[in-house]
Amino acid sequence: MNIYLKNFIEEKFKKPGKALDLGAGDFFDVACLKQLGWKCEGVDVKTGTNLDKYFLSKNHPFDLVFSNYVIHKIKNKEQFVKTI
Repeated sequence: MNIYLKNFIEEKFKKPGKALDLGAGDFFDVACLKQLGWKCEGVDVKTGTNLDKYFLSKNHPFDLVFSNYVIHKIKNKEQFVKTI
């Protein structure tokens, strides 16, 4: 269990919702959120996921979109944050 993620979730959300993990890697945080009762999807560049389907579709509303271990690799961090 990612204790930092668990603490954040318990502090910020009253009940489980739907989350998207951008840059999920080994999907560890996705599994942690599922243990906390969340519906969670993860995407990672190595899985070849088309991110447009998440950002351009109204069928994927998320209560939480997060990206651990990725933002430091992004060249245009400000645009990345605005997009998510």
